[in-house]
Amino acid sequence: MKPLSLLALFALAVSACAQSTEPLPRKPFFGVGMAVDVKGVKLTAVTPGTTAAEAGLKPDDIVVSIDGVPTPDPQSVGKAASQWKTGSKTKIEFIRGGSTQQAEATVRSRPADKGDNYETIYDEVKSKGNRIRIFVTKPTTPGKHPALFFIQGIGYVSNEQPLSGQSSYAKICKAFNDKGYVTVRVEKPGLGDSDGGPFDKVDWYTELDAFRQALIKTKTYDFVDPNKVVIFGHSMGGCQGPILASEIPIKGLAVYGTVIRTWHEYMVDMMRSQAALGGQDASALDEVARNTVAALHLIFNEGLSVADAKAKNPKWAAAIDALVPDGEHFSGIGMNFWRGCFAENYAKYWEKLDTNVLSIYGAADFVAEQIDHPMIAEVVNKKHPGRAKFITIPNSDHGFRNVASLKESLDTWRTPGKPFNPAIIDVLLAWADEAIAK
Repeated sequence: MKPLSLLALFALAVSACAQSTEPLPRKPFFGVGMAVDVKGVKLTAVTPGTTAAEAGLKPDDIVVSIDGVPTPDPQSVGKAASQWKTGSKTKIEFIRGGSTQQAEATVRSRPADKGDNYETIYDEVKSKGNRIRIFVTKPTTPGKHPALFFIQGIGYVSNEQPLSGQSSYAKICKAFNDKGYVTVRVEKPGLGDSDGGPFDKVDWYTELDAFRQALIKTKTYDFVDPNKVVIFGHSMGGCQGPILASEIPIKGLAVYGTVIRTWHEYMVDMMRSQAALGGQDASALDEVARNTVAALHLIFNEGLSVADAKAKNPKWAAAIDALVPDGEHFSGIGMNFWRGCFAENYAKYWEKLDTNVLSIYGAADFVAEQIDHPMIAEVVNKKHPGRAKFITIPNSDHGFRNVASLKESLDTWRTPGKPFNPAIIDVLLAWADEAIAK
């Protein structure tokens, strides 16, 4: 093979630089809210100006396939939509009023978010070779502003939402925006505009670094006061938040519905408590706990693949299948992610934090365990007295819905219509304002 000349090498370098300066392209967007239905995926909302709207879809339609691929759950819808290209055609099969219908639409990207008192900046960072989309809402008032860095929970759902939207995340960010805060959200690798993926193959450390690079960039904006940045981590975001806050100085860290103990302990307690809420007898709960302990040990302590764990330990094969039914996904998330998550010692990061910490538990949260939340404050205060506090919000579940009990939350988890509990906004704003004033 003939070696390239210096001129050819220079041309390649120029070409690479030119490519790297091109804006991160906007990717396809379906534009629906989703809930599980026995026949497919029930639409709870359709966003105007999106692919779904052009297809003529409406709330209560049940999507059963996209481009011929069955869609039994929201994850399958997301996976099917991830194969689209903006401007291409897609075919959607759905049920409306009991009859099956077909629709064809041109695939669109998500409409840009516009607000009366903020500008949305569609920025990006580089993380582990991937270009990662970040969404920055900047108040229209001049000067430097405090900033809320938001770390969302687990799942393969885009974090790009207009602040005028009805999701709990949008409501929280909108409240901070109205108070004069910059808000920063991150699109996980392999989702939305972000490079990487497929999303269910992304590992824990790759996802974590996307948030890390975005937090670093947040402090460089000329409209952000770098000394007044706070993080709010929801659910899995409450596990990733202390890692980042132990590396990058921030003014405060608030978490909700999260874990500080080993994930092994949390999973055993969670599986037992949810089975109890479901009405199982004490003897059955004993079996749930034993099975969970065994399956978690083989997969995450011994480091065996699902197939090897079952082959070498047939006694626990059924228990392993109960946790990883398809051999690749645990709670719907790829095993590459979970192996890193289970390996972390979260307490050591909390011990490092000499910043303002707020640990919040929703009294109706059946997904998280209450024990972790006062423990967070205790761990921080033991090393840095007076820096952390723990509070409980009544009538608030894992999704910030207003429900009366753990049982009501469990029974209605996949049922739309439960109202948002705004108490989380009041608590977070009061804490953040106090934190940045110190």
